[in-house]
Amino acid sequence: MRSFNRLLSTLTLILSLGFIVNASPFTHHSSLISYRQSTPDAYDGKTGHYQSNQRPHASSNDPPVHNEVNISGQVWAFKGKIDTRLALLVKSTSIEDAEARAKDILSIIEAQSSQLTNLSANVSAEARLDIARVVIKVFIDIISTCARLSLKLGAPLVINLLADIDSAFSAYLLVLTNCVSGLGPILTNLAIYIDAGTIANLHVVGMTQCVKLLSLASLV
Repeated sequence: MRSFNRLLSTLTLILSLGFIVNASPFTHHSSLISYRQSTPDAYDGKTGHYQSNQRPHASSNDPPVHNEVNISGQVWAFKGKIDTRLALLVKSTSIEDAEARAKDILSIIEAQSSQLTNLSANVSAEARLDIARVVIKVFIDIISTCARLSLKLGAPLVINLLADIDSAFSAYLLVLTNCVSGLGPILTNLAIYIDAGTIANLHVVGMTQCVKLLSLASLV
């Protein structure tokens, strides 16, 4: 009887060890799968890539992402485009050429106004001054180019084209000053220091809407 009990105990121990050995690989394997599935580097064996249906979703507690509007950069890019077109405009040899190139300038001004509409940018005082200087320089260059072209091709060009350019650029000034708080007074303060040659050109080309916005009526 005692021998039978010893044999039974031995068999029980052997069976228990067998269950433990058989269960251990499965548990380890399951843990490994769980770990690999929770690690981004393990998807499809490609380091750091998720499939479209495996991308992590942002939590509602994540901070919002803000898209900054680089007004200074946009104004400098605008000046670059206008400078290129003004260089072509002044080389026009006929009213037809001038009209086509002036329309190109108009489309650039209108596109820039459209981009800034309903935007509001928090711009530093230094950046506002930089923006104002660039805008006034563009205004002066437009006046100078159109005055030179009017002398080359005749006054009707100024009458026909300048009204559209004046309207488009004045609309751009309004949109820009609405976008950048505090820019309007800086523009008018800089405009009063426009040189005598530019004032003389304003007598030729008009630009009455821009003149009014920049408080230059008393000088023209």
